[in-house]
Amino acid sequence: MDLSDVRVVMSPEQMQRVGAFRYGVYVQEQGKSARYADHAARVLIEPADRAASSLVYYIERNGIVFASLRAELLEEQDCAHAASFVTFGFMPPSQMLFLSRLMVAADARGSSAMARFFQAGFALAILKGRSLGLLTCRPALVAVFERFGCLQYADAFTHA
Repeated sequence: MDLSDVRVVMSPEQMQRVGAFRYGVYVQEQGKSARYADHAARVLIEPADRAASSLVYYIERNGIVFASLRAELLEEQDCAHAASFVTFGFMPPSQMLFLSRLMVAADARGSSAMARFFQAGFALAILKGRSLGLLTCRPALVAVFERFGCLQYADAFTHA
């Protein structure tokens, strides 16, 4: 699969564009609240986006971001995700890759964007020696992720 259009955020301007895209999907379209949503600037940029252990991927068409994903290389101190990973207590976080904030614009859902992000995430896991890739989602999206080979590993819970 060609990953030539999957980009990694490398500048504040790119992060702003991804943040504006996320705000549009998460806050405006889906009506969700997000702790770090900046309603004045209309962006959703979180501290994890700027962490040295994170990569933010995006895909654009005609200069417009239409999909994004954050990949976090977890370490021992990353306990914010502990409730999500209790099933994997036998494995240190340093062996995990956590995928989050996967969003695709409404008119691009069903495209190959998710498949390309998963391929990029798996490539990163191999490159960084990670044994397990994890993501969390709403129960209604489990079937979508299962189409890409993901397995539900825990009962539904509400993340703080």
